[in-house]
Amino acid sequence: MLPDRGNIPADVILCGVFIFLLMSVITLGRKGRGTGFSEAVAKYACRMFFLLASYLCLRNVDVLLHFSLRYLRWDVYHDLVTVLVGNLNGGNYYNFFIYFVDVYVAFCVFLTFPYLYWLERRIPVSRDRYVNLLRTLMSLPGVLRKRTMHWNAESRLGLMTILVKVFFVPLMVSWSINNFVHLKNSTLAFHWNIYFVNAYLVALFIFVDTVIFATGYLVELPQLDNEIKSVEPSLLGWLVCLWCYPPFNIFSFRPFDYCIIRTGMECPVWAHVVLTCIITLLWGIFVWSSIALGFKASNLTNRGIVREGPYRYVRHPAYTAKLLIWIIQGIFFSQFGVLILLGFVIVYALRAWTEERHLSLDPDYLSYCRAVKWRFLPGII
Repeated sequence: MLPDRGNIPADVILCGVFIFLLMSVITLGRKGRGTGFSEAVAKYACRMFFLLASYLCLRNVDVLLHFSLRYLRWDVYHDLVTVLVGNLNGGNYYNFFIYFVDVYVAFCVFLTFPYLYWLERRIPVSRDRYVNLLRTLMSLPGVLRKRTMHWNAESRLGLMTILVKVFFVPLMVSWSINNFVHLKNSTLAFHWNIYFVNAYLVALFIFVDTVIFATGYLVELPQLDNEIKSVEPSLLGWLVCLWCYPPFNIFSFRPFDYCIIRTGMECPVWAHVVLTCIITLLWGIFVWSSIALGFKASNLTNRGIVREGPYRYVRHPAYTAKLLIWIIQGIFFSQFGVLILLGFVIVYALRAWTEERHLSLDPDYLSYCRAVKWRFLPGII
């Protein structure tokens, strides 16, 4: 573990994990209906157990990966671990550990219980996803004695929710901080040049997008109507989504990254300027999609169907904007070959298909699809 990966001593975190686990076992082991206070304690203890356990795993994941090399000596796996560890120790996670995670953990430890006790009494312990997931863990030793393992829809939702948040929260928070620093530096160096103004606007749009998604992953409250109803159930859905994010995108598009047909068109300066402005406009549509999602913004989840903003016209406006940006950059700016452009189209088409298959389990989404018939381009596709 890197010495700068969080400032809370590992012993303190480990002690907290055991304390909250013990609290959970005691409160959940009581028979009969509990009081509002005891139910809030049970919910709080379960949440803090998973929070601190996730923090401990994130801090030591590179150690665990290196340890696994003792038993899995495949060359391909060794190369994969090298890539993963290098990414974990890089800029995609650095700011999350330096500036955010300790404050966030302290915030949750002190404020989660008052919130659960006074503002979230409507959900009984029996239906709480994190309580049910901990009951599942508590039931595992009984499986050795041929007892039935506790597993239900809430347990599954709790597990999948933790996996989504553990993967995306560090990325989005670090990207938000990175983009803020970049935007600040760009503001200090600002000058009125058509290319600089476009680059500045793109940086602003990306900063807004990452902040919205970071907030969406971090904040999940009934009062905001953004509770996770379900998580992508298929392996393919997870695969094509994670394909697009680090550390996987470091190597995931390599099969497409061959210049079989060279792209790039000669165009006059005025056309270059116009295309740059079009790219900026497309980034604006991209962030408009994120603003429309608001607190519901997150991957692999259903938090309720959004019908506002660009979602009134197409069902995947952000994907459309991204693909058009890459196509323009590939054809007119020679940044991508034809094969990798095809790879982008295939992966994002699969993302759209798996997302719709997941969301179609919600009758509200089926109603939305009847109202908005076009996936990517109005009147075309």
